[in-house]
Amino acid sequence: MCITQQTIDQILPLINYLKNDSNLKQEGLFRKSGHIGRQKLLKEKLQNGEDVKMELESGIYSAHDCASVLKALLSELQEPVLTEKHYPAHCQVTEMELESKQLQTLQLLLQLLPSENLFLLQCLLTLLHKVAQEPANKMTSENLGMLFAPHLLMPRKMRPSELQTVVGNLTKIVSFMINNAYELFKLPRPLICDIATYWTQREEPSIDNSQNQRTNEPILYQSPVNQSDAPINTSVTFTDREASQQAATKTDTEMELAQLYAYVSSMPSLAKKRKLLKQFNKAKSVALASSPASSSNRHKRTKSFGDSIKKIICRNHQRHGSSHSLQIQREMENLKNSHFPVSVGK
Repeated sequence: MCITQQTIDQILPLINYLKNDSNLKQEGLFRKSGHIGRQKLLKEKLQNGEDVKMELESGIYSAHDCASVLKALLSELQEPVLTEKHYPAHCQVTEMELESKQLQTLQLLLQLLPSENLFLLQCLLTLLHKVAQEPANKMTSENLGMLFAPHLLMPRKMRPSELQTVVGNLTKIVSFMINNAYELFKLPRPLICDIATYWTQREEPSIDNSQNQRTNEPILYQSPVNQSDAPINTSVTFTDREASQQAATKTDTEMELAQLYAYVSSMPSLAKKRKLLKQFNKAKSVALASSPASSSNRHKRTKSFGDSIKKIICRNHQRHGSSHSLQIQREMENLKNSHFPVSVGK
């Protein structure tokens, strides 16, 4: 079965119960098996939609019983929690040398998950992080990564021969996610700034940084970039190769225009500068009016990752709530109240 609200309702009581300190200290949690009879009864009650909270609190079922039932429910899903669609992308994470790049990549990938998958994954990784941080149970993030890689990441129809070649890599990925459970579900700082700047420019496109007055000069945000730890480019497109090349050409053109505009803006406030800015804005208006985006064939326009991620973020967190919108809102306020100099990307 796919992950639905019903799936979450079955698994969430087990996660909440296992978070208790006494259960976290149980040696071999998720590794040792409990009583098969009790596990079968508990699983049936959960699948029938029964409320088992009182029974769990009464101590009828052990921590090992609940841990085994939790894994059993995950194993019956039609695909892993991270979905098979993004499996190839996840497999490339460990090839990145910098952990900061790995974290940012995973943060972006998780925002592409369905809302139910994302919520359940966050609950699971939070629990596993607590388990790995408790020395009494003797379960490390590597142990847990090996146990949960089949449930979180591994395609269901993978051949045994292929499994042997990738199990080490999948274990590293899940282990990394467990260790970074509290950072993994935050939006990357560069993406927050990109979205906040985009929205700010749309709402108030006429902010003059040099004089703190309204003008027609745009704000170009550029965060400090360390070449050894550069952020992920969030403007990639999900299109075919030809369309991607066209989008890249368009991006280069826009960058050159931005550089030209920045150069003109840095000129002294003379009549020549005002004339050039007037000509530039006039040319830009003509280009926008004749662009494909203004025609009736708007559905053929390349869809950027930035546009996609904004829609996905709103969709993913509409039901369960999120701090992402608050993060972006705060960043927008910072942009409005700050006076960034016009900067040009390299």
